[in-house]
Amino acid sequence: MTLNSFSFLVFFAGTLLLLWILKLLLQKNRHFPVILRIFLVIAGYLFIAYADIRYALCLFLFSLFTFFLGLLIRKYPEKKKPLMILGILVPLFFLGLFKYYNFFAGSFCRLIGRNYHSLGLLLPLGISFYTFSAIGYLIDLYRGKYSACTSFTEFLLYMGFFPKLISGPIMRFDDFKRELSGMLLLNPKDFEAGIQIFVIGMFKKMVLADHLNIFVNDVFSAPKAFHSLTVLWAVITYSLQIYFDFSGYSDMAIGSARMLGFHLPKNFNFPYLSSNLTEFWKRWHITLSSWLQEYVYYSLGGNRKGRVRTYLNLLLTMVIGGLWHGAAWTFLVWGALHGIGLILHKLHLKYGISKCSKAGRLFCMLFTFGYASLCWVFFRADSLNEAWLVLTQLFSCQTGILQPYTWTFFSLLLLTTCSIYYSIKKQTFAKNAKICYPVLHLNKVWGLTVFFLLCGLTIGLAYVGNTAFIYGAF
Repeated sequence: MTLNSFSFLVFFAGTLLLLWILKLLLQKNRHFPVILRIFLVIAGYLFIAYADIRYALCLFLFSLFTFFLGLLIRKYPEKKKPLMILGILVPLFFLGLFKYYNFFAGSFCRLIGRNYHSLGLLLPLGISFYTFSAIGYLIDLYRGKYSACTSFTEFLLYMGFFPKLISGPIMRFDDFKRELSGMLLLNPKDFEAGIQIFVIGMFKKMVLADHLNIFVNDVFSAPKAFHSLTVLWAVITYSLQIYFDFSGYSDMAIGSARMLGFHLPKNFNFPYLSSNLTEFWKRWHITLSSWLQEYVYYSLGGNRKGRVRTYLNLLLTMVIGGLWHGAAWTFLVWGALHGIGLILHKLHLKYGISKCSKAGRLFCMLFTFGYASLCWVFFRADSLNEAWLVLTQLFSCQTGILQPYTWTFFSLLLLTTCSIYYSIKKQTFAKNAKICYPVLHLNKVWGLTVFFLLCGLTIGLAYVGNTAFIYGAF
């Protein structure tokens, strides 16, 4: 049940309707907060069980294990370190078994010339995201950032809140708990903002990303058949596709949660306007990059153990981030390239020019976009060989099919227009990643007209076909 499917729209409409009925009937009841949590937990488990009942069982066991381990850390603080280590190793073991065993075992068998037979294990839906949520929770308890959760229903909701369950955004428990109290309000303003954010996300995914996907698939499936300029256009197109696909998903998750009265953190802030890779990772998949910085980079020592160790920590963090996306050498290379890029930026800050003119910043933005786009080739390719074919055709200046793609022009124009608008409005990056969305006033004629126009464009121009969210596979 993807967020852009008809089944989700029916499920969500029913959930929202029942939630408002519960509010009208039971809001004055002192048990209303508990009833609300139980209702949303049930909704979350129905959502994931719709795909496969075993996914729901896996989520429940992960939640149960992490919850009781948190209680043990609270009860036996002198044993919190071994308990935390246990709480990290067990989820990582099962994540490794489901997601990485076939990759590493298969690679090892090929290396020694042995045949390998896959275990045929299903990858539980959302396991990469809720594993990180569980690990972050236990590390925070170990560091004493907050006390352990004592309400099982509250913790089940934290792990299984359905708008963020499949592909995030990733939240810390204390942030989630603060937002949970706001859900009791269920005010019309949140619904008004949420439905607009949701429709914007649908437009990004179904109109932009899915149409761009057609051209990208054609070129990446046979790069040698196309002119080098067409391959370059396809690489740029994929950079746009993955942005619209994942930011579209994030908007739909944020919008659906907002309609429920819950404010999820924003995940994107115009990453392709970044003038360096460090800034890029403060704008791209903000909650994941924050998680990697907080729980991987800092745990490795961060920048506290000398320059060489800092660079190694950066590289290792990004390699882990790459492998988190998928069990393939292409993701490992993608992460390593970003790690190298971050190291080079740190070296540039140390030995280069830290400030530049407006023209210099524009050059840096184009360079950063170009570097990120080349890295996306490895992310998109099914194998290192396919990535190599795309890159060799790109830089060979060979002839072939020259195919400009109209949807890419349209997407670039739209993205540029939005970027200029936000620049004029001085929309800056917020440290808490809660960047405001532009919200139309639906009680005014012009606002309602623009909203229905966007809905009409989304329905009329939506790509008709089965295209899953890219990050849904992770």
